[in-house]
Amino acid sequence: LEIKKAQKIFLEFGEKNDITMLDMLPGFSKRNKNNTFYFEIDGHWNERGHELASNLIYKKLINGGMVR
Repeated sequence: LEIKKAQKIFLEFGEKNDITMLDMLPGFSKRNKNNTFYFEIDGHWNERGHELASNLIYKKLINGGMVR
């Protein structure tokens, strides 16, 4: 089982089609402790997960010069 297969496919697609992509899996993986960012019943992001996602997106937009 290749856990990062979907990310790899999407990132390759973005690169080939000149689409800016953001892989949030590394950001979640390095900060996740004891299922910090997910509901236990279905694996969707909880409030903390949405907060982390928004912070990762914000940093990508700022660091990429897409917004000021």
